[in-house]
Amino acid sequence: MILAICAQDTEQVKELSGYVGKLPDLEQLHYPSGKALLRALRKGQRFDFVLLDLEIGDKDGLEIARIVRACQPKADLILMSSQSAHVTRAFSLRAAQFFLKPITEEAFCHEMERLVYHYKIEKRSWCVHTKSTVYRLAPLDVICIRSESRHLVIETRNRSIDVPGRLSAIEQPLEAYGFARCHQGYIVNLQHVHAIEDNMLRCSFGKRVPVSHRMRARFEAIYAEYRALMR
Repeated sequence: MILAICAQDTEQVKELSGYVGKLPDLEQLHYPSGKALLRALRKGQRFDFVLLDLEIGDKDGLEIARIVRACQPKADLILMSSQSAHVTRAFSLRAAQFFLKPITEEAFCHEMERLVYHYKIEKRSWCVHTKSTVYRLAPLDVICIRSESRHLVIETRNRSIDVPGRLSAIEQPLEAYGFARCHQGYIVNLQHVHAIEDNMLRCSFGKRVPVSHRMRARFEAIYAEYRALMR
């Protein structure tokens, strides 16, 4: 994933670059001015995240943010400013986050970890196939996967998809999408878990998924970690 950092203050850029360097899966590109960022956009450079200082100097920061949003609507726009008055304007641009300067390492890393995790879950796709059909699923749409003999039943809000396979083969790859094993025969999407009740998980759209006694403690720990990350 590519993060653009657009800021004029070289010391601030050095500090932010150090923070980003401690986070996995992020490649950074630096732009010292709004004009430089806009040139990159015109040349077709794609970003997953854009971290923009609204006090960029050479151009109006909010105008640059509007151009970024128009050119790359799927990128997460992250704005920073020393003026709290910019908060309302920032979120009118559907900014994923707003940092009030000065930015601490703890606050920055916590929020970026959350954004990266959320980005992975929402914007990647999971491909599964039967003998005749290939399904490209958004992980967010999948509530749980259950095992039936040598087949997997993928439960979404509106349908069930039956594909060949075993839970053991998909358990580890799906961890990156926010899924966890809760039962010998079930993997559940943590985003859809609303409560742990006795031996069942209460999930979105009225779905209920079993959680086994043997796996409950580990599942509760994973779920607590997930909830803390998403706060």
